[in-house]
Amino acid sequence: MDNNILGLIFGLAFAFIGFLLFYGAYKRWKFLVDPPAKLWPFYTQSFMKKIDGPEGARSWVLFVGTISFCAGLYFAWVCFKNLVR
Repeated sequence: MDNNILGLIFGLAFAFIGFLLFYGAYKRWKFLVDPPAKLWPFYTQSFMKKIDGPEGARSWVLFVGTISFCAGLYFAWVCFKNLVR
């Protein structure tokens, strides 16, 4: 399989994960925005909750979701552009 096709699939999957993170933070899914406090050394959302409270964890997930979505779309666009050449 061509590397550009794999890159396109990877980019779209990454964008989808970013969308799910953003949507989950928007809908306030409990495991994303209100994780258990005892997991703070292993779970970034729990660490952000410990530092900044539940809104800090939600802001972090919104930020990571947005960055992941944009990076995935950009990567998919670059691979698609190289694929149609």
